[in-house]
Amino acid sequence: MEDKGKKRYESPSIAVVDISRLGETSRLLDADGIARYQHVLDACNLGNLRGALLVRTTLASRVIEPLCVRMDGSEELSALVVQLIANPYSG
Repeated sequence: MEDKGKKRYESPSIAVVDISRLGETSRLLDADGIARYQHVLDACNLGNLRGALLVRTTLASRVIEPLCVRMDGSEELSALVVQLIANPYSG
């Protein structure tokens, strides 16, 4: 996350990380594990990023399950993230 934050972006940007590639680790993640991820996300230096979103997906579903979020940016950007979660395959 911090490496992504070191880059320069022309417009407000967030990093979206899908932890599904972690296999069983992501599928079996409980509330305590999610809280630990949230703690790490809250503590990291976002640099030029306005936010970060940790999600989980499955091949069998078009649903993006948000796990952790940190938004240091505008309300407009936050609304965009909500829209992405609600309808991930639009546009």
